[in-house]
Amino acid sequence: MALTDGALVAGRYQVERRLGGGNFGDVYRVREMQNGVPLRTLALKVMKNQDEAVFGSARGNDVAAEYASMVAATEAAPPELRRHFIQVYAMGDDPDAGRYMAMEYLSGADTLEKVIKRNAAAGYHPPASLVLRYGRQLLAALSVLHGANLVHCDIKPDNLYVQGETLRVGDFGLTARTSGFLTDSQGAGQIYYMAPEVFSRQLSAASDVYSAGLTLYELWTNTHPFTGEEDGPNPSARQMQLRDNWAYVPGQSVHPMVDASPLLDEVIATCLQRSLHRRYRDAAAALQALDAPPAVPAKASPDRARLDALVRAGDDACAAGDPAKAVDHFAAALQLDAQKAVLMHSRDARVEIYKKIISACRAAGKPSYAALYERKLKALP
Repeated sequence: MALTDGALVAGRYQVERRLGGGNFGDVYRVREMQNGVPLRTLALKVMKNQDEAVFGSARGNDVAAEYASMVAATEAAPPELRRHFIQVYAMGDDPDAGRYMAMEYLSGADTLEKVIKRNAAAGYHPPASLVLRYGRQLLAALSVLHGANLVHCDIKPDNLYVQGETLRVGDFGLTARTSGFLTDSQGAGQIYYMAPEVFSRQLSAASDVYSAGLTLYELWTNTHPFTGEEDGPNPSARQMQLRDNWAYVPGQSVHPMVDASPLLDEVIATCLQRSLHRRYRDAAAALQALDAPPAVPAKASPDRARLDALVRAGDDACAAGDPAKAVDHFAAALQLDAQKAVLMHSRDARVEIYKKIISACRAAGKPSYAALYERKLKALP
């Protein structure tokens, strides 16, 4: 039940107005009072009753311990990292309102969700440099929690705040402790930002990394890869199908109008690996990748360069309507690869060239050659 203006929570927080809310609770602007005297303006999040599975007996006394650990971790962080957190001042239970969390009130700040919606409405895609800056700030903040064996559990644009050029992390209501790489989770976060393993009641720092990757993808592209309406704590079959069928492909998964960044592309791709063992282990590892100097591509060997040139020549011949010449180029490429043995580093690369030469043979009216290369293709190890 929503609190009315003027209501007093825990004998200390006087409600001024409701700021917003979601599935897990409502947020109010309140005045902290002491002996009837207003002290400061705060934001007060009041959890909804349905959150008993997360905040109640299912987790016993863990909530208080995790809250204390979270406060200790953020307060111990250097000032340049502490500024990326919305400060939490108190957590408690009110007999009427229920569980609450008193937090710093941000004046003039927007949620990242509002920023993304404004960008989308204006047809504006932020430059990759801005996404990289916010990404570094987000991952640096999460690294503080992960270093204290804590997982935020609810990273999404609506829980991140933009104040000037600073990104700040808020809403620590689901923060949980993790010991080792995996621990059981009682449930965490909004389904569109939850890592796949969380649906199997597993949780780790890598789960936050996945959520951060989705958030950066959405900021960069103004879109989310999963569509549809949320229908409660359990995803529908359609939503799960969308998740299972979608995979981030660097260089292909973003709109052509988006400002290109191979570094950001690769980091997001790794953040969004379905297998947590292929993902960055924690935010510190992702941040290290984001700050890594660009790799210098290895210079191709003369033989490899010649093979690539032959394949390109074959493609050009096909495009020019000369399949017979294309057969010659593709055949020379396969012969060179067979002589050197290691020029093509995967079976898939060889299969692709065999498919090209078989198609060219048929177009050139050479069915016997096509049959020969089909047999060689089937015999590939």
